[in-house]
Formats: sequence, structure tokens, C-alpha cells
Amino acid sequence: MVRELALCLVYALISSYCLAGGLSAELKSFIYEVEIPVSARTCPMGTSFLMSDDSLGRFLITCRHVIQIDSGRFADSIFLRLNKRISGDRFTSDTTRLVILLRDGNTVWYALHPDSNIDLVAIPLIVGSNTGSESARSLPALRTKVLLSREEFESSDITEGTEIELIGFAISSTLFDRSQYHYPFSRFGRIGLYPGLPFPVRIDQNIRIANFILLDMVLRPGDSGAPILAMLGSSTRLIGFAAATSNSMEYGVAYPIYYVYDLIESLKASAANVSQHGRE
Repeated sequence: MVRELALCLVYALISSYCLAGGLSAELKSFIYEVEIPVSARTCPMGTSFLMSDDSLGRFLITCRHVIQIDSGRFADSIFLRLNKRISGDRFTSDTTRLVILLRDGNTVWYALHPDSNIDLVAIPLIVGSNTGSESARSLPALRTKVLLSREEFESSDITEGTEIELIGFAISSTLFDRSQYHYPFSRFGRIGLYPGLPFPVRIDQNIRIANFILLDMVLRPGDSGAPILAMLGSSTRLIGFAAATSNSMEYGVAYPIYYVYDLIESLKASAANVSQHGRE
């Protein structure tokens, strides 16, 4: 019995080490805390990750409710709290912020997933100052080629019991002065349920129906939009993003990453159509 427990502990440590390396460590430079302006202060709302595409440029991925203020109204701008490398693969969320514009008059810059059940938004890096534009161009970003299509996702080894890592900016931490430092926090667990079929879940006071992933970990406020990683074969892959938490939930709710893939592909198709019409 003691030997079996020891072997289980070693296996858990090895698994955590594998997930903590490769894309996991690299991803900490690509995730950013999202805040919105409220009166004379900023309010932390969730986590985002930055992606780059040859056709679309650079854009943030996060949950739609992260950029909503009240009663479904969207903010006009958000603050993107930048990261600061401490040493090696260690990062902290810095006090430096970029203002990212979400709209200009009647022009809306962000793109929502066309299915209202999918709590997802893509936000292009339109910065509110020339100095900020220079900083935005130098931010590290994930290439969209790392995204899994639904076919790739379904043909992978992702199933109930798959070990995962979530990296987010949970806002409930009181361990340090959050106004100065806020560390991207890794949480480890497993997929508890993924039927591959739509089922209803309450998110942000709304019932949504989608191909959700249920996680055997409790999410915290601020985790919304956080990337979820898993070991597939010998490499760590981005497989989803955190969607919902509740004080009454003993599990976390996430979306498979192929919803991001679908949104990006639809935006690329729209951009290609606009370009084609422009040449006619």
C-alpha cells in the first residue's frame, strides 16, 4: 500500500512537471489580466491570452462577460495589465497598463462568437496612444496555428481523466499586495466530463448550451478566459479556456479550444471576402 501511494505521488509530480514545462511556461508570457475602468479606479475582470495571425494581426481571446460592465453593456475600453519577467519562466502582472479600445463611436472593434451560447470574444489590439501602440507590437503572442479544430480535438486523446493545467489571474488572492504584484496562478486537475455533445450550464446568470468541458477543480473569479493546457502525446497543447465559476459549483466549466478556432476561421473568411470585393 505504501509503495502504491509512493508511486502515485511520483506520477503526480512527473505529470505536473511535464505540464509546467514547454508551452505551459511559455504561455505565461502570452496571458494578460483584463481590467475595466470603473469611476476613478480599475476593476480586475478576468484573464486573456494574446494571439497572432498573418491575416488578422494581433488580438486578445477572452470570455465575452469579461468586457461587460452591467446588464450586458460592453465597456468602451479595457486595461491590459502587462507582464514582467522576474527570472527564467517566472512572471508577475505588472502595474503598467495598456488602454485597449473596444469601440470608436458607433464602430465596434471586437468580434463576438456568432453563437450566443459561446461566451467568447476576440479583441484586436487597438491601443489608445502612440506610445502604447509601440508597446503592443512588442508583446509576445501565440500563433493561431496552435489552435485545434474540432476534428483534431475529437481525434486526440482528450477525454475524462485527462490531466490539465489552468493558468489565470484569480482575483481572490490576499497573499501579497495585489496593487503591485499579481502572479499568474497555475492550477492542476483533470477533465471530469466531456461528452462531446451540447448540454446546458448556467454562466453569468444565463443558461447556455454548448459542448462544455467540466473540470474537477473550482475556478475563481478572475479565471474567466484563462487558457487550459493538456499533455497530448509528447507535447503540451492548448485545449480550452475557462468559462464560469460559482460559489455553489464544486467543478469548473470550460469551452473546448475549437470554438476559438471556429471564430478565427470565420473572421479570416470575412477578411478575405472584404479583400476580394476591394479588388473587384
